[in-house]
Amino acid sequence: MEDNNTLMKELLEEVKQIKSALIKPTMNKESDKWLDNTDVKEMLHISTRTLQRLRVSGMLKYSKIKGKIYYRLTDIYLMLEQNQAE
Repeated sequence: MEDNNTLMKELLEEVKQIKSALIKPTMNKESDKWLDNTDVKEMLHISTRTLQRLRVSGMLKYSKIKGKIYYRLTDIYLMLEQNQAE
């Protein structure tokens, strides 16, 4: 029984990875846009602390240049897609 659970978890993870790989190329040029903290907080209706938690947990990729943090719109969409409730 444990082997079945492990196998199911592995398969589910592989399906998520395949889904992510398929989503990324289908994004349009607009999704290559970079956003700052303010833009992302407004877009997702979240607080500064929640955005920080997303970064620290690794759920949301980011780039930091001279203390300013930027997020790719594609990565935001990907995070939302990967964490979609079933």
